[in-house]
Amino acid sequence: MLVSLVSAKGSPGVTTASLGLALLWPRPAVLVEADVAGSSSLLAGWLQGSVRHDRGLINLAFTFTQRAITASDLWEESVVARDPDVVVVPGIPSPEQVGTLVPMWPALASLASQLEQAGTDLLVDTGRLGAEGAPRPVWDASDLVLLVCGTRLPDIAAARPATRRLLSDRVPDQAQNVGLLVVDTGGPYPPREIASALGLPLVGHLPRSKHARNLSDGGPLDRLAQTPLGRSLVATAGGVERFVRARRTFLNPTAHGGDAEAAPSSADMALLDASADPGGPVPVETAGRRRGRA
Repeated sequence: MLVSLVSAKGSPGVTTASLGLALLWPRPAVLVEADVAGSSSLLAGWLQGSVRHDRGLINLAFTFTQRAITASDLWEESVVARDPDVVVVPGIPSPEQVGTLVPMWPALASLASQLEQAGTDLLVDTGRLGAEGAPRPVWDASDLVLLVCGTRLPDIAAARPATRRLLSDRVPDQAQNVGLLVVDTGGPYPPREIASALGLPLVGHLPRSKHARNLSDGGPLDRLAQTPLGRSLVATAGGVERFVRARRTFLNPTAHGGDAEAAPSSADMALLDASADPGGPVPVETAGRRRGRA
C-alpha cells in the first residue's frame, strides 16, 4: 500500500500526522520524508538531532543515477531510532537539492509494490502541494493521497484549489485516490462540514493535543496509543484501509471476490470525533517487527 500525505498551504501537521500514523500503523511501514522544502523535520524534531543526516533520499537519488533502485536500497537509506521505533527515510537537507530528486519520483513510487509483497506499507510525507519539484508521480501512483486540512477558514479556502488539482477529471469518482484528513487547528468548522465543502471523503480527524508536540519535538511516546490523539490516529489508519480496500475492489473486482463497491463517501467514512473512544487501548507496534527487511 502506498499512502501519501500533502497539505494545501503551509503545513497544518502533515509531518506530525505522517509520523503518528507510521508509529501506530497496523502493519510494518516505512515513512519517507519527501518534502521538497528540505531540512528534515523528523531528524531535527522527533529525533532531536541525535542521528546524523548521512542517510536518506539524496543518497537514494544518487543511486538512481547509477542503476535502478530497489526496496533494499530504501532500507539502506533508512534510520531506525527511539522507542517505539519507526523506519524513516530522511528527506533532503536543502531545497537546492530537489532537482536531483525529480527524476527519481516514479521509481520511488514503484517501490511500494515490492514492499507490499514483503508485507510492508509505504507512507510518504510529501509536504506542500504546488512546491517546485513536488512528487506528483508519487501522488498519481498512491492508493490514497491524504489532503491534510485545518479547521480555520483560511485552511479550507486553500484546500479548495488543492482539491481540484489533486482530483482527476479522467476517472470515475469511485476510482479517485484523494481523501481528507482534518487536523484541528482551532477553527470552528467540524470535519464533516469541511469534507462536504471540499467534496472529499473524510478519512480521518485528528484533535488538538499536547501529545502532538511530543511527535514534532521529540517528547515521550510510550503511551501515545492511549491518548485521544493516538486513538484518532488508529481510527484514521482504519479509515485508510477501508478507503484503499474499496478503491481496489472498484478497480479490480475480480481480484477482490467479484463484489465491486464504491469508494467511501464523506458520510460513510466520517470517523470518530476527538472525544470518542474507538475501542480502548491499542498496543504500539514492537521495534522488532518493524525492523524486518523487504
